[in-house]
Amino acid sequence: MPRKATTDGGHTIFTDHRIARRTEVPREGNEVVDLRAWREPEPVFRDRNVGLALADFAMQKKSSAQMVEAFRLLYRVEKTFSNDPAVLTALGSLLFIAQDTQEAEKFYRRAVALMPDFAPYQVNLAAALSKQGRKQEAQQYLEGALRLDPLLEAGVQLLSRLYQESGEEKKAAALLARYRAAMGYKR
Repeated sequence: MPRKATTDGGHTIFTDHRIARRTEVPREGNEVVDLRAWREPEPVFRDRNVGLALADFAMQKKSSAQMVEAFRLLYRVEKTFSNDPAVLTALGSLLFIAQDTQEAEKFYRRAVALMPDFAPYQVNLAAALSKQGRKQEAQQYLEGALRLDPLLEAGVQLLSRLYQESGEEKKAAALLARYRAAMGYKR
């Protein structure tokens, strides 16, 4: 269909821009997708990279079959990449989603030990600790994470919730006010 100028009001009123040439067939949520790299990495990194991509894809799509496949790949390469915080975090996140927070905590702790100045890793660890009921320890990690990155939304939300649960409403309100001001929200 030829394009018409945006000044043509009739075109914009009467044209359904949602028409698709090919109808999409919805995929089943638990079908394992075969992800491929746009270029082949060095052989030593192949399974690591596919595992990380698959883990990210699986968590976005909330596909349990994909998560199992990602975990299998990453667990197999974990010994080779035992000092790779990305692999450790992905494994921890897959375990966290599977409700195995104690095992997730172990992987998150290793990632934090390797990169103590990376706030998202501290937030992950705090989330695992919080799920286990270790809220005081979780608060300490979250406060440290927000010293490193005061605009880390996940950290602000979790810490605010922990403050509220422990009855520290003023701390929660002050934290949210600082965050909103730093983000440029007026109210």
